Amino acid sequence: MIEIEDKANLKEQDLKNFTKAKINNLKIDDREIQELRPAQEEILCKFAQALNQNKHILIQAPTGCGKTLAYSLVADYVIEKGGRVMIVCPTKDLQKQISVTCHALNLDFIEIYGSGEYTCPLRNKSLKRNDAPVVTLLCKRLEKCQYKTKKECDYFKSREIAKEFPLAITNYSKYIESWDILKGRKKFDLIIFDEAHNIESIAEQSSRVYISSKEVEDAKGYLKRNYGKIEKIIPIYRDLFDLEVKLEREDVIRIIGHFEKLIKLFEKRFRNIGNAQDIELSEEDIEPLIRECKNLINSLEQFSIIETLSILKPEDMNALKLKEKLDKFTKAASSRFRNKYRFKIRLKGGYQERYIEIIGEPLVRKMIQYIIKNSTKLQCHVGATLGNFGNYAQRIGISKADFISCEITDYPFDLKRRILLGLIDGPPMNIYKKNERDYPWGKKKDIANKILEKLLLKWPGNTLIFFRSRKEASSAYEFLLVNPMLAPRLIFRPFFKSGKERRELIEHFGKKKGSILFGFGKMDQGIDLPGEALTLIIVYSLPFIYRTKQMVEDYQESKKRYGTSGAFEKVDLEVAAKRLSQLIGRLVRTEDDFGAVIILDKRFYGKFYRWMKGKRMLPKDIDFSRRNFVSVAQACEILEKLGKATIGESYLEYLECLTIEAEKSKALEDLGMLT
Repeated sequence: MIEIEDKANLKEQDLKNFTKAKINNLKIDDREIQELRPAQEEILCKFAQALNQNKHILIQAPTGCGKTLAYSLVADYVIEKGGRVMIVCPTKDLQKQISVTCHALNLDFIEIYGSGEYTCPLRNKSLKRNDAPVVTLLCKRLEKCQYKTKKECDYFKSREIAKEFPLAITNYSKYIESWDILKGRKKFDLIIFDEAHNIESIAEQSSRVYISSKEVEDAKGYLKRNYGKIEKIIPIYRDLFDLEVKLEREDVIRIIGHFEKLIKLFEKRFRNIGNAQDIELSEEDIEPLIRECKNLINSLEQFSIIETLSILKPEDMNALKLKEKLDKFTKAASSRFRNKYRFKIRLKGGYQERYIEIIGEPLVRKMIQYIIKNSTKLQCHVGATLGNFGNYAQRIGISKADFISCEITDYPFDLKRRILLGLIDGPPMNIYKKNERDYPWGKKKDIANKILEKLLLKWPGNTLIFFRSRKEASSAYEFLLVNPMLAPRLIFRPFFKSGKERRELIEHFGKKKGSILFGFGKMDQGIDLPGEALTLIIVYSLPFIYRTKQMVEDYQESKKRYGTSGAFEKVDLEVAAKRLSQLIGRLVRTEDDFGAVIILDKRFYGKFYRWMKGKRMLPKDIDFSRRNFVSVAQACEILEKLGKATIGESYLEYLECLTIEAEKSKALEDLGMLT
């Protein structure tokens, strides 16, 4: 690390000179970088101060300011001084974008992904395919795998050589899962967390643990039903791969015995739950569970090897899925993270079929603070929507004296051709019926889909519709597919085999004129589609999340300590506001961008807009007031007017082209040639 006492004080000019030399003849994605923008220079100036004083840095700047290039230059500078850096971001798409910038700077780096992004040579040979993803539980069992030994497995090659690179680029899920492996014997000198407001939500998703008596019963039944088939293929695998695989009838009986012991343990220890929602588990409850889970894990090893060699998708492997869950539970319940989890038990299901579920709920903030503190010397948190710096620092465990902040409020572009609209006659898209005046989800969905159809018919440019869930997206897709004017434009895939497949779909959307992409999950960030590649965003339903028990406790503790709700007030609203700002930011990529964002969910028109405005959570460039709340008819008029003004002469060509495509599709359908 660049220590003050060991090295000369860093001068701002030193960093300036370094970056000036680096951007000479720099080209990123065919764009020439002549000089740094004022926002980038300000970020570099603050970085110089932070490195000088050995402090962490928090950076908040709007989308399009060039944050990626600025922090990549700093990473290069730290590496030049002998340091080691990691860049962490929320999505694999953003990983690719960052790597493009680092490649342009001639940085020596490695991209690290989860196992599902690599193919397994052993499983490819077994399944006679070339796309079988790596299953790490198989790798751990087969320590003498010939492909691993001969270094013909890309997954293990990347893990082994990662420590040799001065710069690693990965995503939050992989970082949280493997931070100790990635850092090696000593901490990183600097870790840069891009889109840092995602840390908590991703840590919550990836660290949560749960097992249920129903899953154990299902896995037991699956083994009983399929043992005959497995018995026939064991000799084939033993000869083909020279594996020490043995699964006799006695072994199966022993495995089933362990299944039954675990089920009895569930029933015996917790039969008096009653109708309580959650009961917290004591150490006395957890210890026997850990022991029996470990016994079942060991007994399932041979069976799970056969399963991984005969089934392509990990999600279809019953024994493996259960083994993975049991493994995750035992590690969480018996490792150094034990005090960073709250374990509880819950009765689930209806009257006919009731089962018991054990949940390991991570104390997210404690976990994040522990991981970051033990993996890096200096931290840099970057985002367009970090919120209040003091509150954010409190959540990640940084004291006020230990960080330098950099807040940029102005966009580098003229944003007059961008519009944000909220519908006053859209339905409130809460799933459950709230009161007598409210109406059920089915009716809301029908109204929303009809509004969606009207809006899309008025805008022939590239459109992203963002949904709260895959299920919502599927329903809207089926509804719109019936319209011959829209059907040729629709792009939707409910599942992706890999991050590469997802990136290819987004690239296809950007290149196809007039296309409509159905987005969900993490498609509110990491998508870089400048110009006419994306000109309209429709927010189908606001991305609210349920508050976890951790969030509620943080809120109550802060209120008790400070007399106000402090940093943790309505965390669910804050997350939704940040995600909404990220979506709006998808239109802000270059100064030639134009387009509109329409929020269909009526809840934005009510309290949420007022809350966002009061908390200053709306993007700084948006001059948003009551006049921006319009009816569906008014929104259609605004879209038509904006389309003619921005797309210009090609507006009518777009419409004509789409009409011809729709007529062709209809004709083929009538002839029975199109399904």
